[in-house]
Amino acid sequence: MSRRMQSQITIHGSRIHEVGFRLNLLHYAKKLRFFNFEAFNDMNETEELVIIYVEGEEAKINLLIQNIQTIKPELAIVHNITVQPYTGQISPLASFSQDLQMEQMAKSVSILVEMRDMQHEMLDLQHETVDMQKETIGLQKETIGLQH
Repeated sequence: MSRRMQSQITIHGSRIHEVGFRLNLLHYAKKLRFFNFEAFNDMNETEELVIIYVEGEEAKINLLIQNIQTIKPELAIVHNITVQPYTGQISPLASFSQDLQMEQMAKSVSILVEMRDMQHEMLDLQHETVDMQKETIGLQKETIGLQH
């Protein structure tokens, strides 16, 4: 069994936010059975960052680091990955999972409201179109009636 350790892994890139990166990391962390794991979006002056705090067996942490490029979302653009020891407290993976779920749900609310409003607009337009079609059919019937 390899020794337990804590690490801070920082993913640097030009497009690593809003592409599902932390969700992919969460799934992989569950697969590796990490108990303590967190990942946060951050920024520096020139790039986007995803900062991971993880506690677990050294071999599994190394496997996570080696596979970040493999598990990254298709749209993500990663420039490099830095790793350093970490001595602070790391929340349980289950807490990170719940927090990420709530964050994703909060993002979706405004999108769902916008979709609902657009659907109402489309239904109004459909009703107008049906009314115009009925009017056109009525005029066609009148025209045909006049021709006989």
